[in-house]
Amino acid sequence: MRKCSAYICFVIFSIMLVFTAATMAEESEKQKIKVFLNGELINFSSQEPTVVERRTLIPLRGIFEKMGYSVSWDPKTKACTISNDIQKITMRSGHKGMQVNDRAYMLDVPAQIINNSLMIPLRAVAECTGATVTWDAPTKSVYINSSTSESLGYSVNEYVREYAENIEELENVSPLFKTLNSLTDKNYTKKIELLKNEIVSARESLEKTAEALSVMTPPEEYSEFHSLSIEAVNSAMELCDVVEEMTENNLTYEEASVKIGLITEKANEINKKVLNATAELNMSVYR
Repeated sequence: MRKCSAYICFVIFSIMLVFTAATMAEESEKQKIKVFLNGELINFSSQEPTVVERRTLIPLRGIFEKMGYSVSWDPKTKACTISNDIQKITMRSGHKGMQVNDRAYMLDVPAQIINNSLMIPLRAVAECTGATVTWDAPTKSVYINSSTSESLGYSVNEYVREYAENIEELENVSPLFKTLNSLTDKNYTKKIELLKNEIVSARESLEKTAEALSVMTPPEEYSEFHSLSIEAVNSAMELCDVVEEMTENNLTYEEASVKIGLITEKANEINKKVLNATAELNMSVYR
């Protein structure tokens, strides 16, 4: 039986999954800061969110009204008030002090006017309301969750990090693919025992990876990419099944070759889909 490109294809595909996730995370650094409230992207009509001294500042209006707060601005004192029935938050432009009901707090960065818009420190103010704030560095996105009963799931940064950790297990599959790729008609018999041992290790790693990926809930824009990752792992397990049948003499070398060829075609289709999904994801990142 000739050397089969399926083995190389799967190795390249596994590497590509890692590379794609890392690349998408790195390239998304270029976009503007986005702010999500309970999963909804917030659009700011004038001044965009910005970073000052490593703190994200957002326009006074746009977020807190959606959280049920009243927002007011006094141009004489340059003070803003954010309030509801149980809480009152007051800040002044250029001052690091923040008053929350009857308690005073110090801010790392003061509220300040930028391009005629009062900009306030997002995390400090949002967390005073009981909301949770997550900063996603790769996509420059801020996720605010003001609901205690709902979860935002993974941010992009959290997803990419956990995804990368989960597929590290696939490194244990490489020895099997290398051995398969080295098979020839002449050395096949000598490598049967080696293949049997490597199949056990590879299958264990593949099953562990598949289980880990199956319990992850990716951000919506990564859902297709994530599904294809699982599909790739399952196809690799199918390959293990075929090789195991071959080593146990339930399939001849030639019969295994035909089945491996079919798996190769499936792997090629997965590769194409991954490239398309990645292209669409990168397009959405730059919008």
